[in-house]
Amino acid sequence: MAEYTDKVQLSPSRRAEVLRECLRSTLQLLNEELEGETLDSEQKESLGVAKQCLEACYELEDDSPVDTPNLLTIFHKLNLPVPEEEVLKLEAEGEAFKLRGNEFMREGDFLAAVDYYSKAIKANNNKAIYYCNRAAAYSRLNRHREALLDCKDAIRLDPSYGKAYGRLGIAYSNLNMYQQAAEAYRSALQLDPTNASYEANLKLAEEKIPQSAAHPSLPAEFDFGGFMNNPALLNMASQMLNDPTFRNMVTGIMNPGPGGTTLESFVEVGQHIAEQMGNPHVLEDISNSMSSDDNGQGPRPNGENRD
Repeated sequence: MAEYTDKVQLSPSRRAEVLRECLRSTLQLLNEELEGETLDSEQKESLGVAKQCLEACYELEDDSPVDTPNLLTIFHKLNLPVPEEEVLKLEAEGEAFKLRGNEFMREGDFLAAVDYYSKAIKANNNKAIYYCNRAAAYSRLNRHREALLDCKDAIRLDPSYGKAYGRLGIAYSNLNMYQQAAEAYRSALQLDPTNASYEANLKLAEEKIPQSAAHPSLPAEFDFGGFMNNPALLNMASQMLNDPTFRNMVTGIMNPGPGGTTLESFVEVGQHIAEQMGNPHVLEDISNSMSSDDNGQGPRPNGENRD
């Protein structure tokens, strides 16, 4: 059991500062409980009254910074011992959730599989297989970056987990990152030298390395719909369409005169678009807008679950 001193001697000013932080952490915990689904409406009402009393007693405002840790987080970091029966219970729950996730994988319900593997991880976040299995589900949903992160977590927990390296290679391949994919497959083969699938995938990745270097392509999960609906891009298009000079150029192409549409007409339109795209503010706006919603992830062949 962790040891604590019964009483800490603090100066009045320091005590007031520490007390305020403790109260903020308490309010943060109460807020999370009020927003969560653990308590029923009656319990939340009682807790809300208690929160108001605490704020009134200490003349507090609910102004806790977003990054203020709640009491649960603070006590968790103290590494207090967990009773053995609680550990066994969580381990059993994790395995049950994993098995249910495996069933959903066999049924092709990959979203449900992700949900149950996530529950398994919540119950026991020290099992590499839970992350690796969830990576397989993410892969089937074309959420490659999430699959990649889960594979890395699995490898962090179990560096000898060959299947995690294999699935990491698949995630990299589906992101067109063939050099990294080849490295992952080599690591998988070191741990499982007779695995024909790793060997075949390594060969494919190595064949595509020079091709991808010579002809770089967009990431597999590139969102064309999001790009075309990009506010900065739409704004640029609107400005060009409202530009009389540009409209006249386009009209000349769409309704050519007796001599037909000339090459110069296409060149003029192209130059006008290039001028707009060359505007650093336009490019910065488009770049910022495209990078503000970084949720890419995606698929790869799915291996069978380990266990």
